[in-house]
Amino acid sequence: MKGTRIFAILGCSMFLTSMAADAFAAEIRLKCEQRGNRSRATVQAKGLGAGDSTVKLTSAGGEANGTANIPAGQDSFGLDFDSGTEAGAVRIPGTFIGTTATAQVVGIGEQTATCTVRSR
Repeated sequence: MKGTRIFAILGCSMFLTSMAADAFAAEIRLKCEQRGNRSRATVQAKGLGAGDSTVKLTSAGGEANGTANIPAGQDSFGLDFDSGTEAGAVRIPGTFIGTTATAQVVGIGEQTATCTVRSR
C-alpha cells in the first residue's frame, strides 16, 4: 500500500513538472515581406530568460545576424531586419528576402516562414 502511494505521488510530480515545462517553453515567430526592392522581417521570441539573444536570419540573400537584449523581469523581445531606414533595425539588402526565410534564435530553436512577396 505504501509503495503504491509513493509511485502515485512520483507520477503526479512528474506529470506536473512536464506541464510546467511546456507552459514556459520558448516560442519564436517570424514575419517577412519582400516588396519591390524592399525586404523586411520581424523576429519575435518569448519564454526566454534575461540577457542577450543572438538571432540569425537566413533567406535568398544569405544570412544576417542581430542581437536582442531582454531586460531583467521580461521574457520576450522583437528584432527587426529591414532594407529601409527603420531606426534600430538590422540592415539587410533590398533583395535579401526570397519566398521563404528562417529565423534561428541561438540556443532556443528556429522558425521557418513563407514570406509575403508583393509587386509594389
